[in-house]
Amino acid sequence: LRGANEQLEGALEREQRARAKPEKTAAKRDQLALAAEAATRARDELLATVSHDLRNPLGTIFSSAALLLDVPLSDEQRERQIQVIKRTAERMNRLIQDLLDASRMEAGHFSVVPTAVAVGALIEDARETLTPIATPRGIQLVDQVSDPEQKVMADTERIQRVLSNLVGNAVKFSPQGGTVTVRVMGAGELCTISVQDEGPGIPADSLGEIFDRYW
Repeated sequence: LRGANEQLEGALEREQRARAKPEKTAAKRDQLALAAEAATRARDELLATVSHDLRNPLGTIFSSAALLLDVPLSDEQRERQIQVIKRTAERMNRLIQDLLDASRMEAGHFSVVPTAVAVGALIEDARETLTPIATPRGIQLVDQVSDPEQKVMADTERIQRVLSNLVGNAVKFSPQGGTVTVRVMGAGELCTISVQDEGPGIPADSLGEIFDRYW
């Protein structure tokens, strides 16, 4: 009788394991499905971000190339436009590398590499990069930097992407012949950067949405 009971208990245990296995398999399948959805969502968001951030650099390259082809320039001016195209193309390439970095995308990591950089150099680079977009519309880019030599810790590429979007939007919504002003106020190891244009501004009822994606 004891032996029969042991066999019965063994059979019941095997049956329970068999019943539990599909549940575990289903749970694992659901877990993998959620992970795949998260990876796909991260990929799509990164694709949208990079596509959005490529618009202004592409416009800069187009405008600089048009200047080289259509406007008589001195050797110094031609060299400056060529350097703008080169720097902008390098920045676009780094943006594309962000898209191709599958392992970082799937892990959901956002890397920041801060280095000591002069504020004046950051703003000058942004102005030179975006001037070709502003010039055809007669828009003047003006920078007001309290201390151009002030050093801050910043990820240059990330900051340039932010400035490209902010100043690019200011140019886009400014009237023909307007002015876009970039101001930098330093305070110790920190600084505040602001962008002002002469456009219609943001409606008051939309201010709560300005940090939404692609508002």
